[in-house]
Amino acid sequence: MFFAQDGPPGFELRLRNGRHEWLRQVTVLTHASDDPLGRLTVSVMMAIVAEGAQEVVTSGSRADADEIMDATLLMIERVGASDTGDAVADTPAEASAS
Repeated sequence: MFFAQDGPPGFELRLRNGRHEWLRQVTVLTHASDDPLGRLTVSVMMAIVAEGAQEVVTSGSRADADEIMDATLLMIERVGASDTGDAVADTPAEASAS
C-alpha cells in the first residue's frame, strides 16, 4: 500500500506492532515456544500459508490447487519439524502415503 516511510506519521510503527501481536497470538495458538526461534518458525509458517493461498487463488485447475495445497502443508510440516527435530516426508506424495 505504501512504500517505506511513505505512509502517514506512525503508520509503520502501528503496522509493526500489529504484526508482532498477530505473531504472538499465533504462537500461543500453535503452542510454539515464545522465544526468537519459536517466533521465527511461526512467522515463516505464516509466510508459507500466505504464498500458498495466493498460488491456489491463481491456479488454473482444481488439480493444480490440490497440488499446491499439499506442497504448502508439507512445507509447514518441514518448518515445524525443524523446530522440534522430527523427520518429515520429502515430497507431498510421500506424505500422503504415510
